Formats: sequence, structure tokens, C-alpha cells
Amino acid sequence: MIGYRDEWISVAASDPIELNNVPAGEFRLEVIGINGDGLEGLMATVLEIRVVRPLWASPWFIVIVVVVVFGSIAWFWMMAYRKRMRSRLRIAEAEMKELRMRTRLAKDIHDDVGSGLARMAALSRSPKRVSDAEERFEKVGDISAELLDNLRDVVWMNDPRSGTLEQLLLRIREFANDLFENDDVLLVFEFPKPLPERTIGGSFRRNLYLIAREALHNAKKYSGAQRITVSWRIDDEGFTFSVSDNGSGIITSVPQGSGHGSVNMRERAEEMMATFERVPGPDGGTVVRVFGRSSCLDE
Repeated sequence: MIGYRDEWISVAASDPIELNNVPAGEFRLEVIGINGDGLEGLMATVLEIRVVRPLWASPWFIVIVVVVVFGSIAWFWMMAYRKRMRSRLRIAEAEMKELRMRTRLAKDIHDDVGSGLARMAALSRSPKRVSDAEERFEKVGDISAELLDNLRDVVWMNDPRSGTLEQLLLRIREFANDLFENDDVLLVFEFPKPLPERTIGGSFRRNLYLIAREALHNAKKYSGAQRITVSWRIDDEGFTFSVSDNGSGIITSVPQGSGHGSVNMRERAEEMMATFERVPGPDGGTVVRVFGRSSCLDE
């Protein structure tokens, strides 16, 4: 067979011709008949064969297989690498979160407790402590009670178990009731019933509580109001929290952002991606309002 086996072989006419491991290509089978007397006839082509290379043996298939194998190895390595990086990132984020919590806790204790302790120390060291001991003793008692309240607030704001909207609104209501316990002031709480149990982020919980505390302190100290309304509303458009009073109203020419802690409250609202405003009430008095998208609750 030309192109496959060039030498001639002799076989009986009744025996089959076997061709094994024929490579890809085109071949021509030639035969010469020999009669019983040993005389040869003319050479004749009896069969033309075209063998096609199998798919798996083609060069481009081998290239594709090599590329797929190396690509799969690279993909698995990349996935394993990304998994390790995500794990390290989660660990780093947890460490940063804990560090921020510790830093915030230290700052809160310094701000809310440190100043009170300094006042108590000053009262105890004053040269006049003998002449007006009774008055100073009452001041120390007031400061001590304030320190306990502040410390309790610091612990609550940094407690991860206090992470629902229901707990935040209850805490604001409790603070308002304690603050105005000895005042002839009507407190009105416009909260939904039942209170929502939605989970909220630590930044939102802390900042909204501090805004509420600041607004209530200002209403007690400056407004002279007889009625204070604390309101919370949330719908598809977002949330709104407000503290309004029927007191003396805003006495500054700047409608918002000056005096009574407005700057601090605005900064806290911005930290939780919300908007703060301090405006005159519709019937007199002052309205402190914080509003934003529902997504702010997850901050």
C-alpha cells in the first residue's frame, strides 16, 4: 500500500488483507495477481483509502487541552488565593471594628465621665470646701448621679446586644422620662405600635441616641416648654425622627446650625448618612429633625 507499506507481500487470494495502525493520510492499495503457474499479471489499483486524523489527535485539540488544563489550575489557584484574602480581610475588618469600638468607648468615657470626675476633684480641692461643705456635697451628689447616667449610656451605646430599633426607641423614651421626671412637662411619644424590631447598625444607634439626648437636654435647658413631642416615622421613602417643643422657639437669626449643640448634632447625622435640621415649629417652639433613607439604619 503506497504511503503506508511500500514493500510487497504475498497472501493467498482467500486470505483477508489486514491494515493496522494506519496513520492519517491518503493511500493506494495496489495488487498483482499470480496464477497457478507463477505468472504475474499487470499491477492494478484496487482501493484508494483516505484516513482522517481523530479529533483527539489533532494538534489544535492538543493545544486546547493544554490551555484548559493550565487555565483550570490557574483558576483553582486564584479561587484559593481569593478565599484566603477574603478570610484575611474579614479578620482585619473584625479587628478594625473592635479597635474602633474600643477607641469610641475610650472617647465616650473620657468625654462623659472624665469631665465629671474633674469637676468633683475641683470641688474637693477648693479652699472653700469647709465654708460651704453642704452645698458642695449636694453638687458632688448631682455630679455623681450624672456620671452614673452617662456611664450607663456609654455602656448601652457600645453593647452589641442593643442592636434593634425597638431597643433604641425604648432607650430614648426612658431617657426623656428620667430627664423630665421632676419637671411639669407633658411628654408625648409618637412611636409606632408595636415598636419595630428591625436590626440597626451601631453607628446609627449611637448617633441617633446622642442627637435625641442633646435635643432633649436643649429643650429642658432653653425652651421653657410645657409640652415636648418625640416622634419616629419610617416608610418606603425613609425615616424621620424629631423632637419638638412648644417653648420660646429659636431666638437666633440663623435658623439652624448655631447654638445648643446644633453643630454636633449635624455632624452626627452626617456620620450616619442622614440630614439634620433645626427649625421653628408650626405653632411656635423648636423642631429638631433628622431624616434620611431607610438604608441609613444599617450604618
